[in-house]
Amino acid sequence: MYETFNSYAQAHPWVSHENIHPKGIAREIWERCASFGEYVRDYGLQRSEGVLLRYLSQTYKAMQQSVPDGFRDDIYQEMLVFFRTMLGHIDSSLVQQWEELLAPVAEDAHASGAAAPKPRRLDPSRDRRGFVARLRMEMHRLVRALARRDYEEAATFVRDGLDHEPWTAERFALAMLDFFANHAQLGQDPSARAAHLTHIKELDARTFQVTQTLCDPSGDNLWALHAMVELDDIDEVDAPLIRLERIGA
Repeated sequence: MYETFNSYAQAHPWVSHENIHPKGIAREIWERCASFGEYVRDYGLQRSEGVLLRYLSQTYKAMQQSVPDGFRDDIYQEMLVFFRTMLGHIDSSLVQQWEELLAPVAEDAHASGAAAPKPRRLDPSRDRRGFVARLRMEMHRLVRALARRDYEEAATFVRDGLDHEPWTAERFALAMLDFFANHAQLGQDPSARAAHLTHIKELDARTFQVTQTLCDPSGDNLWALHAMVELDDIDEVDAPLIRLERIGA
């Protein structure tokens, strides 16, 4: 990476006043709560998507392997879930193949002729903190897409509504029409991602009600995303969890 940068700097000397900082890419994505597609578009990386994907995959693996559980606080756990969910949303096979390498027992059983394992399903009881972090992260990336008025991307972050109608870009645009008619922008900075703005209510072991408060410039914060998470309806561990009910006060 550094050799490539140095070669580029020889032809473009104005970039050589400061060296590159590879870790800064993951940090910026995390701090902005940016999606993969958003980051690619913002920096014009369409021809280098594969490189960025490999980098983020290596970042996630390093974070997962290098820090003992006892030193992982809630913020670190949220970062892990953030990158894990991002990678799973892009290409779940990349992460699943690596995770299978960490579970050789299951692989050996398959090689010995045992029945193929059932598709993995989310079990909040196995990692409650990680599950809560994922719900928060899914809500935050949806808020960011709505703040950018990128309704096409927002539509990829949710399941069909409780009315079984899909949340299309057009439906999101209509749902946010009144909000943006009364507010210049929707908050998406770190304060808008504060923990107390995401309320999670457990209805039973596999059903959750989630409410994400939306921050407006006036500080009234009367609008919210109202959603359900019904794990029995989700077969793939990397599928979106959020079934959006409505957006409003």
